[in-house]
Amino acid sequence: KLINQNKKANTYDYEGLGFNYRMGTLNAALLSSQVSRIDKILYRKKQITEAYKDKLDKIDSITFQIETKYCKSNNWANVIKLLNKKERDDLLLILNNKGIEAKLTFTPASLVAWICDNNSFKYECLNSKNIFNTTLILPSSPSLSDEQIHVVCDEIISYYERKK
Repeated sequence: KLINQNKKANTYDYEGLGFNYRMGTLNAALLSSQVSRIDKILYRKKQITEAYKDKLDKIDSITFQIETKYCKSNNWANVIKLLNKKERDDLLLILNNKGIEAKLTFTPASLVAWICDNNSFKYECLNSKNIFNTTLILPSSPSLSDEQIHVVCDEIISYYERKK
């Protein structure tokens, strides 16, 4: 029932929260083509992460997710953590104005209006709020060229050089 939006029988009446996890044929075809190239995609994603770290690790204000013995990243997104919200907002604006698609990370549940408005969430969740306010997702597509990575990094480095 949950996979079919928790519908009652064959109606548009629902018994509560449900999901729509059925996959359409176009998505299945796309998945099939991606699965056959998964090793190549993951290898390129790791190269992109390493390139960002190589160029940006020298900046004290930026930190990257650290892999541990028990945690290996698939490098789906390259997220940098900055010192504060102002730096995050400044960099987001600069990169977006240059046509670089940097993005905010996922909004924590404690900051989502419809969750907070109905009093479902009663906690402030300071850690998740801090992470959200200080992190930025850099372009991470496996089709990203080395030159594009350098352009992103150069813009970020320029921002910090101007701050000095």
